[in-house]
Amino acid sequence: MIVTVINKQKDKKLGIRVARSLNVSSVQPGSAAEGILKAGDLILSLNGVKSVSRTQIEEQIPLITNGLFKFEIKRTKPPKMIESEGDVMKILPKAYDCAPGCRYIVGYICVYPGANLGIHIMSLDSKVYVTNAPYGTLAGDIFLIGDVVLTIDNIPVTTVKLCSSNIKEALCTKGWCRVLIERPVTQFAKQRTKNALKAEKCLEIDPKMPEDIMGICTQFLQNTAKSQIDATTTKGILKDRINPNWKSGKR
Repeated sequence: MIVTVINKQKDKKLGIRVARSLNVSSVQPGSAAEGILKAGDLILSLNGVKSVSRTQIEEQIPLITNGLFKFEIKRTKPPKMIESEGDVMKILPKAYDCAPGCRYIVGYICVYPGANLGIHIMSLDSKVYVTNAPYGTLAGDIFLIGDVVLTIDNIPVTTVKLCSSNIKEALCTKGWCRVLIERPVTQFAKQRTKNALKAEKCLEIDPKMPEDIMGICTQFLQNTAKSQIDATTTKGILKDRINPNWKSGKR
């Protein structure tokens, strides 16, 4: 892939930082490269010169005086919307039906030096929801708030722990993972997702019971404790009443 950054203003910086791996680690907002190069892009060459080290790129940039920077890069595949319902059914987990008002997307998370995963998730009713995916992170490139993560590398995920561990394991072992996303697009589906995100915030670790239920439980415990005391006392009383001469040895 070839992209060209034009920077005719001498006082304006190109605005990129390059990691040792030759990946673009960041792009400065408002710079000439903003919107053209992206964090994670792997630089293969600059103006026809093969890039072999970060130092080489840093030394080459100031020597380009005409303001034309032609980068050959390798970029992660953008998220792809699955249009056909038949194709969607092929990639959905078994026993999982298409949700009304949702579209299905395949995305790729690829790690690079200095990258931040940046995905915040929660689980509810065996679904893993994205609650935040900040701009400039790996997650921010493919996720929107409210997306549901269905599979990681074709493995269904239904809990936060499973989703997190599968992503981390894939990134550590091979540097990338394939994600199947369920995204609400209709107003009804968006509202349903919004309610789900709100529901998690309302859950209490130790929810309080209504006062009347607490009263009933308290009364029950008091009655139970009292009956146990009475039962112990009554046992001795009954023994004496049934056989009042027991202690005296009379029969």
